Amino acid sequence: MRRFEFLSEPFLEAMNDIGRYGFEKYREQSFQARALSGDRSRGPLYRCQSESILCHSNEHCQAYLRNEKHDHFGTRKHQLAAAAFNAMMEFYFAALDDEKAGE
Repeated sequence: MRRFEFLSEPFLEAMNDIGRYGFEKYREQSFQARALSGDRSRGPLYRCQSESILCHSNEHCQAYLRNEKHDHFGTRKHQLAAAAFNAMMEFYFAALDDEKAGE
């Protein structure tokens, strides 16, 4: 597995927890299932639209700032991990991995 020496492993583990939870919750409509099939379409689901994804990310950030623990995992680290996971989902759906510098 590729190591990312400038990233926090415990944070990435918390993000992975969030991803696993999302997969268990949404199954075939989950980010993971869609990404595995290469599906970047946002489809009719509002929760896959940019505004919804980024608002949800912000909600996790705001909960973190209020010192609230994640509703499923019961930790503040999972609030931040959920915010980051949502940002990663937007990155995927917006196909920013294909974006060239200066565009």
